[in-house]
Amino acid sequence: RLVTVWWAQWPVVAAGAVDRPAIVLRANRVVACSAPATAAGVRIGQRKRTAQRRCPAAELFDDDPDRDAERFEPAVRAVGEFVPLIEVVEPGWLCFDLRGPARYFGGAAAFLATLRVRVGTAPGIGVADGWFASAVAVRRAGAGAEQLVPTGESPAYLDALPVAWLAEL
Repeated sequence: RLVTVWWAQWPVVAAGAVDRPAIVLRANRVVACSAPATAAGVRIGQRKRTAQRRCPAAELFDDDPDRDAERFEPAVRAVGEFVPLIEVVEPGWLCFDLRGPARYFGGAAAFLATLRVRVGTAPGIGVADGWFASAVAVRRAGAGAEQLVPTGESPAYLDALPVAWLAEL
């Protein structure tokens, strides 16, 4: 069983602008946006001018991978206190095996509750039989929510989804 922890729009989180309209840009294209900016019609991949037209109040940030990684380090350290092996896929997205921590904390539910307290922010959490299935589960769960695919049910879980989910990953 694999746990995927994912903070949607991590560059916005790293910029400290989650609760206000904010847009992160790379080469004049939107690479991340806050929930208020999304509600105003801003989408990933839009041109800067289009995004500004849809959300003129949005604060603009340059994409800064170093900032994103630096601000993600405390979350990785918090998880690393009770998980021996962590795969950091990119800032805002990490994976690890559930078996050891679940046994130590007395079950998956107790471990996931502890995990939420330790990271101090509202990531999405997905648990499934493999890396891909847990990555899909966390994205379907969304920010601050959990999706646990029952053991052995990952193939059926993925089979029921449209192929468009591949574009999300």
